[in-house]
Amino acid sequence: MGNLQPKPEMVLKIMRNSKAKIDRSGANNGNWKGGVSNSKNQITHWWVGEQLPKPKCCEMCERTDVRLTLSNVDHQYSRNLDDWWYLCYHCHQFFDGYGFGQVITDAL
Repeated sequence: MGNLQPKPEMVLKIMRNSKAKIDRSGANNGNWKGGVSNSKNQITHWWVGEQLPKPKCCEMCERTDVRLTLSNVDHQYSRNLDDWWYLCYHCHQFFDGYGFGQVITDAL
């Protein structure tokens, strides 16, 4: 097989890239938010997804040919399973993303 030594220029390139990654980690990264994240909401989403069985259709429009995502009804992200439902992308955007959520929540 022979001696498989990396070329010196490749070693230098790897060392520079490693240092550049370290220099951009943590507080040096442009996306750093002071260690605060929305991980609590992500964990709650995951937990609810494990507990709440996924229906065969969107719980708002009742379409069956769409991917369903969890949506929190009262936007408090509690572990109360009655405050969650599965919606298709369009209904989820309608409910959360475009300001109609309060109107729909009041009607519930």
